Amino acid sequence: MLKHLWAILKNEDGGLPLIAGLLMGGSTILGATAGKNKQKTIDPYSALRGDWQTWLRSKLGTSTPYSYNEDFTTQQPEVESALQSTILGGLNKGSGLKTDIMGTMDKYQQARVASLEKQKGKDIEDTQNMYNRLGLVSSSPGLAAQDEVRSDYGLKLNELNADVAREGIGYEMDATKLSEDIINQYMGQAQVLGGQQRGYQQESMKMSMADIERMINEEMGYGQQAAGVLGSNPPETYFEPNIWSKIAQGGQDIGSMMLLSQILGGNKLSTAGTTKVGSVPKYQSIIGSQR
Repeated sequence: MLKHLWAILKNEDGGLPLIAGLLMGGSTILGATAGKNKQKTIDPYSALRGDWQTWLRSKLGTSTPYSYNEDFTTQQPEVESALQSTILGGLNKGSGLKTDIMGTMDKYQQARVASLEKQKGKDIEDTQNMYNRLGLVSSSPGLAAQDEVRSDYGLKLNELNADVAREGIGYEMDATKLSEDIINQYMGQAQVLGGQQRGYQQESMKMSMADIERMINEEMGYGQQAAGVLGSNPPETYFEPNIWSKIAQGGQDIGSMMLLSQILGGNKLSTAGTTKVGSVPKYQSIIGSQR
């Protein structure tokens, strides 16, 4: 048996395929038993994938709150600010105009009463002088004349007080009406100015809201771009062979080359009709018989 195997190995036509087969079979067994491949992953967008996942987790279950942007606040013109101060001052003053008029009327009444008292004293003195010249100053006619002067001025004082009261009421009504007219004018101006200012505020609020929407859309746009890139380039997984797998693969390659060499060599011999040293061609008996 050993001699037969040795003869086969010595015979290039029979030994080379056997060696190649043994080499390929051993390499296959080696690769199957000892060749454990290590799994590896290639992901050139690993950093972007991590950032995108972190960003997405931070957005889940949250909402963007509204915030007013002071940059959109409309600056109030100087003339409007001055008008606002005037209107607020008029509204706060209220009916102070009536109080001032009544105080003036009180002073006016006191002045007229003082003038009337002075005139009364002068008239009484003139009456006394007149009856004194007649020698009747202490008589009944003289005293009656003085009392008449005092009575007349008492009536005049009453008329004065009534006139001042009547004028005061008229002035008070006029002042009240004027004060109300002024307040109504202030209120009308305040409504116009307030409407303008509300327009300023609404415009600033709309601009703030539009800016929030712009930022959200911009952020979501970048997020969608990142998702598109990551979706189009998923991680690639491959298995890296170890040293035994590489040896086994090398053995299989060598065995395959030996078989290929044998096949190509056999075709060459059959085509050229020549023999190699140590080999026995299949048609040797035919050549010998012809000789």
